[in-house]
Amino acid sequence: MVHLSQMKVKFFISVCFLSLLFIGLNSCNPKEKKGVIYQEVKDEPPKDSTLKWLKERDNFNKTNYFETFEKFYQSKTANKNYTEAKDAIEIVSEQEIYFEKYSERFLKIIEKFRDNYKDRISSKNLAFLYCYLGSYQVDQSDYKNAIINFKKIIEIGAFDYKSCEDVAYAYCDIAFCYSATGEQQKAMSANLESIKYFERAGDEDGKAVSYGNIALVHLFSKNYKKAEEFFDKALRHYNSKENIAIGLHNKILLYEETSDPKMYTWIDSTYRYFNQNEIEDEPLKVAIYTYYVKKLIHDNQNEKAAIILNECKEIVEKLNSTSSWDEYYVALAEYELANNNKILDTNLILKALKVVEENDHYQNQIVFNKMLMENAIKQNNFQQALKYSEKFNKASDKLATREMIAKTMELNEKHRTKEIKQEIKLQKQTINNKNSTILLMMLSIIAFLLIATVLYFRRKQIKILNENKRTALYTKQLLEKTEEERKRIASDLHDSVSHELLSLKNSQGIDIEEDKKSIDAIINDVRNISRNLHPVMFEKIGLSDSVQNLIDRLQSTSEILINSEINYNKSLSVSAELQIYRIIQEALTNIIKYAKAIAAKVEIIENEGSIIVRIMDNGIGFDVEKQMDTNKSFGLHNILERSKAIGGLPKISSSEKGTSIQIEIRK
Repeated sequence: MVHLSQMKVKFFISVCFLSLLFIGLNSCNPKEKKGVIYQEVKDEPPKDSTLKWLKERDNFNKTNYFETFEKFYQSKTANKNYTEAKDAIEIVSEQEIYFEKYSERFLKIIEKFRDNYKDRISSKNLAFLYCYLGSYQVDQSDYKNAIINFKKIIEIGAFDYKSCEDVAYAYCDIAFCYSATGEQQKAMSANLESIKYFERAGDEDGKAVSYGNIALVHLFSKNYKKAEEFFDKALRHYNSKENIAIGLHNKILLYEETSDPKMYTWIDSTYRYFNQNEIEDEPLKVAIYTYYVKKLIHDNQNEKAAIILNECKEIVEKLNSTSSWDEYYVALAEYELANNNKILDTNLILKALKVVEENDHYQNQIVFNKMLMENAIKQNNFQQALKYSEKFNKASDKLATREMIAKTMELNEKHRTKEIKQEIKLQKQTINNKNSTILLMMLSIIAFLLIATVLYFRRKQIKILNENKRTALYTKQLLEKTEEERKRIASDLHDSVSHELLSLKNSQGIDIEEDKKSIDAIINDVRNISRNLHPVMFEKIGLSDSVQNLIDRLQSTSEILINSEINYNKSLSVSAELQIYRIIQEALTNIIKYAKAIAAKVEIIENEGSIIVRIMDNGIGFDVEKQMDTNKSFGLHNILERSKAIGGLPKISSSEKGTSIQIEIRK
């Protein structure tokens, strides 16, 4: 029984623990981590030997490169092998984008392919086409049309690693276009979208590109603190040496914009990093070397600056891209102003200025007009200086207006977003508070039930242990009392009946009257012994009269006053009545021996549904629990066990005012 209780407690604890665990797991709503959706699959090299040759970087600047491509392309389209024709165009477009060297000749071929053959190729395989067209338009500072082409890549969508990368970089290119035209809010949105796709592809370098672009957005928006934060974040995410060099170059823009003296030290470090790591990226080399020219001019190392400029010119002539020429013209103009106090060929700057004016590229307009203004001032041509100053201010105002509009929209959006976020935060907090309250209540209830159950089983266990202990004690005392009773009967028979019979035997015939008295005494002794063992007349006279006879007999031999109130209609069996008689006998005997009572009372009251037996006295009382655990509690145990035997519910209460024993027997 004890082991069963322990098992129940353990089982309940286990159930409660599992309940708590289940509630805990369901109450938590952790954010889902952005996982990688598309795994990188390395591109297999082309099987065709011509395609392999076209794909090698070193072959791009060879004189026969384009003729080799055209011959291969025309043969494939003539044979209606549009897949390999597409592969050739894609390889050449990647080469031109990489080297930032775009040709009108190739542009016509790719536009013709788009117009005539794109329906022969799955739209999923045409992202490269729109990428090239957009990149070409960026090189021409045609940002509006470039955005249209980059958006077509997004429309194709992401369905594998490569297409996911295409969409991510399309957003980066769109961000660059918006940033170049002063629409910084749109640029920021596009950059944030690009990060989502780079995360799906698990591309940390790509994410770093987006962080760098976000830094440029903050730079153009005059938020220099945020710009530096994202430039540094980009540098932490770059993996390749080439990308790290790009990140270092981009940070130069921040120091240039803020006129930070650290710019020249940073330029020198970037230049050394690029060369020490032998990075082979010619457009990046032009960007870094033109800044290095600026640093050399600042340090009055004009001869070395001239050497670097000549080296840049060779690369720019080979690349022949608008952006690389612009960078070279600016560096050349700075060099000429430092050495000759004038720009030797302003037509180069004017030509570049015209292109950026046509395409609303205000950033470059500001740079070129500033160069021309400084040149005019050094030539004392103040009318020209005023003209370029006005154009400089106009470009600055337009850029500032765009930035202000974007900033206003951004602030409005932030304000609206902030209100929404506050409302969401409040709702979440309310929900969390409710969930926490519910969880706390459930945990409290479970804890209470757990404690209550443990206490219940513990008390039950203790009660069972005490009952077992008392039962064992009662059994022991019962055996001892049985032996005592046998000893007493044996003693009574030996000392009284046996002695009287022996005396009667020895005196037989001497005095008849004395013999009669002796025989009467023997009979009386036998009756007393018999009565103590079992009330002989009990079955004949019943419970009520037997109890009354017992009371009369005890009262005649003691000084205690015993009253009785008996209202019983013989509804129990004889065996049950006999147990009640023994209970009353035991209780009255204990009262006479130990209670020091003046009066006692016996009640047997029969009701409609039960019979109540009650024995009361006005004695000194005792501690029931304490007495039950001693070796002198046989009488009490006897009463309890006899009560249980007849289905009675015993209740013993005692105090200094007296003791009451009550047994309720339900019919």
